[in-house]
Amino acid sequence: MSLLGKFKDRNLLPPPPMPKPTRFQKELQKEIDRLESVVLTEQLKESLARERKEGAQKQIETLKEQLNVGAYASL
Repeated sequence: MSLLGKFKDRNLLPPPPMPKPTRFQKELQKEIDRLESVVLTEQLKESLARERKEGAQKQIETLKEQLNVGAYASL
């Protein structure tokens, strides 16, 4: 049995080389990458806005508590 026969039997041959992407495929990949970047940017903006909103809500609660404590202290 030849060496090549042993490799074929065990599926140990390396996969064939990938064909080079065409110009069209490269352009499509660039557009996909750009759109994914836009999506990630928007998700980041939404996340930051949500964090700011939650922080502002906590600050409002804290200020209301201080206001209530101050109102009771002035009685």
